[in-house]
Amino acid sequence: MRAAAVLAIIVANVLGGLSYHWSIRAMECGLEPGMVSAIRSICAVLVLGPWVAMTTGWRMRYTRAEWVRLLIIGIVATGFPLVLGIIGVRMSTPSNASILTLLEPASILLFSWLLLRERIRPTQIIGLLIGLAGAYLVLIGNVTSWNSLLPRDLMESQHARGNMILIVHAVLWGIYSPVIKPLANRHRAIDLAFIIMLFSLVPMLPLAGYEMKTWSRGPDFAQAVKYAVLLGVLVSVFATILWNFSLQHLRASTMAPFVFLQPLVGCVMDVFVRDKPLTTGAIYGGVAICLAVILVTYTGRSASTPVEVAS
Repeated sequence: MRAAAVLAIIVANVLGGLSYHWSIRAMECGLEPGMVSAIRSICAVLVLGPWVAMTTGWRMRYTRAEWVRLLIIGIVATGFPLVLGIIGVRMSTPSNASILTLLEPASILLFSWLLLRERIRPTQIIGLLIGLAGAYLVLIGNVTSWNSLLPRDLMESQHARGNMILIVHAVLWGIYSPVIKPLANRHRAIDLAFIIMLFSLVPMLPLAGYEMKTWSRGPDFAQAVKYAVLLGVLVSVFATILWNFSLQHLRASTMAPFVFLQPLVGCVMDVFVRDKPLTTGAIYGGVAICLAVILVTYTGRSASTPVEVAS
């Protein structure tokens, strides 16, 4: 089952990497960022709702404490990160957002230790550092000198406020796995995904409504909706279910370095779909990310104690 969980988390992060491309295409075709996020969550709710209804008859047995935890996950660890990511990019730059998002795996490791009392192995720290270096190389592109390694945009004072928002955005994403881990051990991944996507609409719908005031529908509206629906079905539904399933069989801290697959997949999409050149940073970084994932996969075999999952 551990092998299935590892495969699931790999696929989930590959889909997460594809989400950057689909989000960009949806916005290029005429949708505002908040509208893209809202549509993808609404699609997820519409897909998961009937599925949950047919398999459970809406009889989902959660304690009051579990409902509070799900509310926190949906709003604080899902909805708010999506909203803050949009605001942060607008106040900073996309490149800064890409770099600061790399704080998410470190946050997963930190909160796994703080909230779950998971013992952090040396191999996990080494894997995280190797993956972090690899993802950073992928994002900066060509490495021509030591100076090219410096994120100059990240240090500019006019981006300071936006960068702080992006840091909060990354940290909130890192809360998701450690907080949902106890629920993933006891409840179905599908039910959890539905409830979380439903609660995530709380912060997203007001932003989408605000954008509607100045938004005008363009000629590529149908294409934009298509990409938003792809995000909803493949990322917010399928990837979330796979992620929650992996948490049933892996420690939350073990999953952290797999997140570095996302910028690697985004880079591959840029090369093959957007005709961008393959950089030296992408090559070296891709090797480092794969090494980090292999290191964590084959040296952290003691998964969390299996727990019977509700049928």
